[in-house]
Amino acid sequence: MAKLGLRDHKYDEFSAATAMDLLKMEVEMSSSSPNKTRSLLWKSPSMEVKKSTTFLNKKTRRGLIIVSITMGILVFLSWYYITQHGRMSIRQAGPIHFNPTGRKLYVKNEEGDFVFQGDIGMLLPDDVYPMTCEKTLQGDAICINWLKSSEENELLADMEITSAKDGAINTIQIKWLSKRLDAPLQDCILLSTVPWYYGSPTNPVLWPMQDMEIPMQPFISGETNQGEQSFESLLERYWLSSKGFTVKVDEDIPLYISANENNSQKLCLKSEILNSPFQNPLNEYPTLIYTVFISNNLTYAHQEAIKAIFRPPLNTPNENLFKKPIWQMHQPNISNYEHLEFVNSIKERGFKGGDIEVPTSSLLSDLWSLNNLSDDLKDSASDFTWTWKVSPYFEVTSHFFHKMMSQGFLIQDEAGLVPALTKWKDMVVGLLDTTNEDAADWFIDQLMILRNSKSVNSFVFEGGYGKDMPIHFASDSPFNDPNLICKHYTKMADRLGNAGRRKCGHQSQESHLFIQMDPGSPLWHNENGLRGIIPSVILYGLLGYPFVVPPPVCGPVGSNNNVQHPILTRELYIRWTQLLTYLPVMSFCVMPWEFDEEVVNFTRNMVEKHEMEIAPMMKRWALTALTNGEPIIRPIWWNSPRNESALKMDSEFLIGDELLVAPIVDIGATARDIYLPAGTWADILRHKDVHGEQWLRRYEVGLWETPTFRKITLHG
Repeated sequence: MAKLGLRDHKYDEFSAATAMDLLKMEVEMSSSSPNKTRSLLWKSPSMEVKKSTTFLNKKTRRGLIIVSITMGILVFLSWYYITQHGRMSIRQAGPIHFNPTGRKLYVKNEEGDFVFQGDIGMLLPDDVYPMTCEKTLQGDAICINWLKSSEENELLADMEITSAKDGAINTIQIKWLSKRLDAPLQDCILLSTVPWYYGSPTNPVLWPMQDMEIPMQPFISGETNQGEQSFESLLERYWLSSKGFTVKVDEDIPLYISANENNSQKLCLKSEILNSPFQNPLNEYPTLIYTVFISNNLTYAHQEAIKAIFRPPLNTPNENLFKKPIWQMHQPNISNYEHLEFVNSIKERGFKGGDIEVPTSSLLSDLWSLNNLSDDLKDSASDFTWTWKVSPYFEVTSHFFHKMMSQGFLIQDEAGLVPALTKWKDMVVGLLDTTNEDAADWFIDQLMILRNSKSVNSFVFEGGYGKDMPIHFASDSPFNDPNLICKHYTKMADRLGNAGRRKCGHQSQESHLFIQMDPGSPLWHNENGLRGIIPSVILYGLLGYPFVVPPPVCGPVGSNNNVQHPILTRELYIRWTQLLTYLPVMSFCVMPWEFDEEVVNFTRNMVEKHEMEIAPMMKRWALTALTNGEPIIRPIWWNSPRNESALKMDSEFLIGDELLVAPIVDIGATARDIYLPAGTWADILRHKDVHGEQWLRRYEVGLWETPTFRKITLHG
């Protein structure tokens, strides 16, 4: 293995062989132009050319010239060996260009444009040098070992960059293997100033997301608002760039990320084992592996990427939820009579059925103490279904905890001796080991008994977030990434059928359960408010979760709003309801009759519109989601992936390729600017056709109106 160092890129096209060729040319020229050749002579203490009245003959002069040139070549080769030997030039393999000097990686697209730029190996020490691997890789590839020169050429890391082409997609894999447990790895991808879309919703929601500043932290899912910098309950190791590429980090990498930290304009991926929430029972060295899917436009790159990395849902979820709304109750542990009053309050105002979500504690031990539904209630609520909340957590003082501990049904500490405890809703709890088949069977049996004996139809499966996992844990089927608890939890929940809902999402796109977002606050802005809903629902779809229950608005009703104590105003409630009408599921946390009769009539009309017009549309596009994993609710750049206006739009969306929706999401607005992407569109409010790729400025919108545009043609 030849030792290689680093040199400036200005020498990239220059080598010793090139120098020798030039000197040979000078020798050949000397016979015809001896005067020019004299300028090439090297002076040294041992040789001087002095003026003399005695002239050397032609043969002697030619001999001296040859000796001088030979000495020049030897001097040059000595200099080259001492100062440049092993210096590695820019390496190129297909679309990959790698500069070892600054450890910069560039990748071209099909059009020859450098669209991907990365600063890689950023945590390697300054005195490392590269050596070409002895390993032989197939196709377009670069393989380099990185050694530390100050410690007897200690090998610090291996790096492999490979490229494979399939049609119009180039797939680039970057693979690092550290050679020390305490040597983390980090690569950073330049964000530039183009739109990006990230692998987890955040609060507040920014769309696009490249300007969001995220300090370096473990890439771990958590409940909404679980911490100032926490990622939310849906999380995938996947990012999209409008320059026409997507990035996917391999599973089980101990992944930390930062974005635009200190205004760096970089997305940084770090693999770190020590003192991290990722388990490492075998003391394996850090690895960092990620794949870049590059095309000429974002939509195609995304479509091809999701075929490779996500599995689409196996079946559609409960179709009744596409049609009928969810009615969320507020008071827990109420009587059958109070349940009956709630049902009658819905029916008396002309609403026809739906799902009633009861605010249970979600602890299994508490569910057994709830009242059975009376026969009178079941008869009166025949058009309704009932849903309780449940979770995989068991409070340490409950009899269930001790029973499950004795049977080994809980997540254990890293030694596998005692249950590993964690916190859930301010309680100390143990966690069901959903990788244990016996434990999962027992839990599902309990829910089936509850469902039959209590006349409950379905459950909302709460929890399953990586942040709620114990710091050190062991399970029946080992996993190192705490986020994977969601995958195992969802797989267990799927066994109860498609009537339920879940709160977490990670590597669980196959599930036939709706994924339910947490209720929003009575706010207009993008921090848990109305403006954050559209970007969040779109992102869920891009990450492979098309079946989503968007958040209802909750909060005290009133007319005088303020920042410290936000109040749900009539206007905000109307605008929120308009938006939910065009999303997969409608849900209510505050009932419309808490306002006035006009709001009740409007809400009833929106519920009917959703059932009769929007739900059939959702079910049509759900079949596409089952086939290829593409979203139902799409960004408007889906068919215009290079249009800057479309790429930045955060307040419009498409239902499939069929309907564009541009609701009002700003307080007091009676008009808005609307961007129409390519195609011809039927303006439903104005009853006229409009050509796309243009702005409709100051489009007037009444309080009870929602601008919608039906696609007539894709192009034209």
